[in-house]
Amino acid sequence: MSNAQILVVEDNSNVATDIQRRLKSLGYNVPTVVSTGENALKVAATRRPDLVLMDIMLKGNMDGMETAKKLSANNIPVIYLTAYSDPNTLERAKATGPYGYLLKPFNETELHTTIEIALYKHRMERKLQHSEQWLSTTLNSIGEAVISTDMKGTIVSMNPVAEALTGWSSREASRKNISEVFRTLDQKSRSPLESPLKKVITEKAAISNNVTTLLVTKGGKEIPIENNAAPIKSDDGSVTGVVVVFRDIAARMKAEDEIRRLNDELRRRVNELTAVNKELGTFNYSVSHDLRAPLIAIDAFSRILQEDFVASLDPEAQKHLQSIRANTRNMLQLIDDLLSFTRLSRSQIEKVDIQVAAQVKSVFDELMSSHPNRKISLKLLPLPDVRGDRAMIRQVFVNLLSNAIKFTRNKEHALIEVGCRGDSCETVYFVKDNGVGFDPKDTGRLFNVFQRLHSPGQFEGTGVGLAIVHRIIERHGGRLWAEGKIDKGATFCFTLPDADPGTNPTTLADEE
Repeated sequence: MSNAQILVVEDNSNVATDIQRRLKSLGYNVPTVVSTGENALKVAATRRPDLVLMDIMLKGNMDGMETAKKLSANNIPVIYLTAYSDPNTLERAKATGPYGYLLKPFNETELHTTIEIALYKHRMERKLQHSEQWLSTTLNSIGEAVISTDMKGTIVSMNPVAEALTGWSSREASRKNISEVFRTLDQKSRSPLESPLKKVITEKAAISNNVTTLLVTKGGKEIPIENNAAPIKSDDGSVTGVVVVFRDIAARMKAEDEIRRLNDELRRRVNELTAVNKELGTFNYSVSHDLRAPLIAIDAFSRILQEDFVASLDPEAQKHLQSIRANTRNMLQLIDDLLSFTRLSRSQIEKVDIQVAAQVKSVFDELMSSHPNRKISLKLLPLPDVRGDRAMIRQVFVNLLSNAIKFTRNKEHALIEVGCRGDSCETVYFVKDNGVGFDPKDTGRLFNVFQRLHSPGQFEGTGVGLAIVHRIIERHGGRLWAEGKIDKGATFCFTLPDADPGTNPTTLADEE
């Protein structure tokens, strides 16, 4: 039994009292009874009844039908009560959309049945309205175009994206056949494509169009689209309509064309690079053999002149001979450095576990054997192990320590410090010296090939060593940078992604 609130609008007080009594006996809540349309609207505005029983013939300025029309606008269902059943009255009543019609006199069963049917109908309508509102909001917010039709292909609805793509507004497209609004062509053959409606209804299943399709808009513009269609089914599984979903793929096709162009360009560049590498290999072979051979011969004959014919040479000639030998050796070193630099781009990295501290100590001892008269202190701090190419990482320390030894030449007590800093995320290795340093504004030039910050007369070198270090660190996925000031020394820092901060850093004794 319902406890719905029912407002009774009846200008006959005896009839109103009788109806109120009957309603209460049926379990309904009757908050009040009014006799005019004006009062009915006032009560409805404050009480919001679930249902109104409305006498058609009311006294006053507003009859029952006019009152019912205003109540219906506020989504309040109305059942008419009347003693009149003439066609004229019925037609007027139907125009206001009542939920029921009771002819006086009526019994409790008729009253109860009519009220329950009206309440049920109103609940179902509200539920349907909520569903339609939810569906409409969903369709309007999705990024794909959607058109729905009935079984004949007549358009029932279309969302804003479909309006934008087709050029048809929902109002213009409403009740038109989908073939008029959704016109498509095969992009290759330019022939019109059949509407998906018939196939979906026949197969009772969703279909996708595998052909690249052009949508012809209302204005005649052609837009590449992807589309699919699916049946709209009722609760019993029967098909009641079709929904077509489509999307503009012009931007995607443009991106795909750009990707194809870039892939073609990449293949062309790879082929060019392969050819260049092949030529570079030939050039390296030529440098290794054809250029080194005469230089080695010049150096050898110069040495013979120095050793075997020194007595017959005046001091000026001996000075020139020494210059020839020095420049020959510099040229050979430059060739070796350039070959090392070019090979780095093609050399395969073979990663192994490296004890960095031991490697630094070994490199320093080897370099110091060529400088027996230098007083250089090595401060070797704890260093974590790393995975890398053993020969390449060794070359990094050879070049950095050689630089440190070279540029501390003017220091009576040279100091080189090798260590690391960082946290669990990144380890930064560094090689620091107290040598001549450099102007910070020149930092960007340090790692370029043939870039030298000092004249050959001050410090020897080919200008390739730091470029080699940079290439090695880069190939290991790390970073390299330098810090320094004039006459305040230099610090070269680098990271290696495979450094293991979790290992116990190796510590070796400092060396004087």
